[in-house]
Amino acid sequence: MDIIAIPLFNTPLFETKLNLDTSHLTEVARNVKYERMGVDNGWYSEDKYILDIPEFSELKNEIMKRMNFIMYEFLHTKKSYEFYMTNSWTVKHDRGDWGQTHVHTNCIFSGVYYIKTDENSGRIIFRKSPDRMTLFPLSCDLEFDDFNIFNSKVWTYQPSNNLLLLFPPYLQHSIEESASDERYSVAFNFFVRGNIGSKEFELELK
Repeated sequence: MDIIAIPLFNTPLFETKLNLDTSHLTEVARNVKYERMGVDNGWYSEDKYILDIPEFSELKNEIMKRMNFIMYEFLHTKKSYEFYMTNSWTVKHDRGDWGQTHVHTNCIFSGVYYIKTDENSGRIIFRKSPDRMTLFPLSCDLEFDDFNIFNSKVWTYQPSNNLLLLFPPYLQHSIEESASDERYSVAFNFFVRGNIGSKEFELELK
């Protein structure tokens, strides 16, 4: 049947692969100072601007190239805007560690890059926010025989080395319990500089 489906007003999640030496990046990540997360389910770097260290400069540059491509070439935002990375931190998961459902705040875009993973590292799970409809409202919670981007409330990714995911910060996500002895990733956020809005809504972000 000749039907075209258009994902109108959808939430974009961008997936790509970098071509970096993950063995080198793993050694860098291993030598970072970590602190245990408050809910005792993983470790994150004491340095919350970790991609600013020289050892991660190539990784940061590659991430920024993709971010700028998405913003300028894919989403066609004005070239007068400058998108920049705010905070960033490495995440270390030992066997049994996991990540609770959360969103990112104080940013306009977020991302995660996987340095060292395997098939047992635990998937990242994206969830539809309760205040956002997919196809049908909660008052008509239909069941489906198969799932796609139109009817799914949950979307998962199996992490792999060099995988980069970029997404809006309001997109809820969690991490399954890891069955690996060692799992390293980097999380980061972005903000924007420039004049946004017009007239009474104009705002200069520096």
